[in-house]
Amino acid sequence: MWSSAIRSHALLYIQLIIISAVLWFSNVGASVTTTDSIAFDSNQATISPPLLVKRNRIETLTTTAECDFFLCSIAGTPQAATTFLLGTITLLINVIAFFLALYNMDYPPLRAKQLLLVGLGLMGGCCWFYGFMLAAGLLIVPDLLPSCPFWTVVVQISLGSLTIVTTILLRLYRLFRVIVQTKPVQGLDYLLWWVVILLPSILIAIFGLSLPEEYVNFLNPETGQCKFNPTYKFVIISLIGLMIFIVGGSIYYVGKRIHISAFNEFRENKILLLFALVAFFFNLVFNATKLFHNSWAQMIVAMITLIIVHMNFWILIWEPLYACYFNREDYLMDFLIELNGAGQSSHGTSDPIYSNSTCVNT
Repeated sequence: MWSSAIRSHALLYIQLIIISAVLWFSNVGASVTTTDSIAFDSNQATISPPLLVKRNRIETLTTTAECDFFLCSIAGTPQAATTFLLGTITLLINVIAFFLALYNMDYPPLRAKQLLLVGLGLMGGCCWFYGFMLAAGLLIVPDLLPSCPFWTVVVQISLGSLTIVTTILLRLYRLFRVIVQTKPVQGLDYLLWWVVILLPSILIAIFGLSLPEEYVNFLNPETGQCKFNPTYKFVIISLIGLMIFIVGGSIYYVGKRIHISAFNEFRENKILLLFALVAFFFNLVFNATKLFHNSWAQMIVAMITLIIVHMNFWILIWEPLYACYFNREDYLMDFLIELNGAGQSSHGTSDPIYSNSTCVNT
């Protein structure tokens, strides 16, 4: 079990290094001038005429950019195009791995990963990444960008970052219900708790679409970026921070009632909480300061978002998916020992994770 865990984390770090290296080389080789390095002649007039189109599009036309990358038609800079391409490839690999896990969901350790929540978290990661790329002006899609409340509040926040935090909380609740309360994952009370946990994301989306744009999020004509109303931004940041705090408290509460705190399912939730704290910290710093309008800061946030989404997924799915094909019986035995040690017998739950230990090889 431990050797498998070491291999899984080593692979995650290698993937992180590869992504960072490719982005770094693409930035070094790019000769395009970004919004931060554009300088105008001091002899020009100090008062600029009113902008009729977005500033980022003006800069794209007025700078002599040597950008022959095929994605430059929808991205402002080669760096943004590279990030978009890396993100798309990375998320596509994750989607393929998820469907592979669904194909083999009869394998008990995979079924115990709560694949519905894994898929929900992956969907949230995709929405978070692409919603941020559009809202920050890193992607130039004229037909989509004007709807700032939809892409920023609904896609990036409600379906994105809030959904990821919500899935962690739902995983903890299901873990507590099955192992501590020994109750089935069904019934009216179970569905009621799901609704309560999902309610903040739903309300944020409803208010984001119902209120006028100037009270929520609107397109800034000077930068071509979506800009939050300060009050609404404070509400969203406070809500996300509160949900992360609730997740931390829930981890502490559930951990006190699971006999083995190193139980794999519980340990992974602590790692996911750490990733959520890192993402929240960087977004808080960039959104609370003028640093957010810096193109390099936007690139950093986009890459942090991509890396966290990628690692969130593989932390959950790598070990059982690898074991399903290459170490099935040994991993299954270790899984059952850990589960029994956590206080759960094979007859104490209605969750049918013991019915079949076969793995479909493709």
